[in-house]
Amino acid sequence: KNRAIGSLEQRELIKQFMAQEEARQKAEKQHQQQIHEAHVKDRLKQCENNCIELQQLQNEKLHLLVDCEKEKLTALDEEHTMELKEWKDRLTSRKEILEEELARKRNQQDVPRRRSSE
Repeated sequence: KNRAIGSLEQRELIKQFMAQEEARQKAEKQHQQQIHEAHVKDRLKQCENNCIELQQLQNEKLHLLVDCEKEKLTALDEEHTMELKEWKDRLTSRKEILEEELARKRNQQDVPRRRSSE
């Protein structure tokens, strides 16, 4: 009878131990799951922050590129305006030279005609 009681107590103790161990493992699993979920949440937040920072950097880079291209276009426009002004200045000078040459040739053509008419 003693052995039977001891055996029943032993079974009961084993059942209690198993139930406690199962509860402890369940609690540990839940705790680890919460830690994992917190890590995942942190990583997602970090990814979101990285995306925002990357977007800001891309926007800054785009603005710098646009500013640089505007400066290049302004410089090219100024250069073109200067070249056009110089070309117009030379054109005026060439026109005057051509008009003078034309007048001189007319005068030279008029001189032989006057001599021949005399």
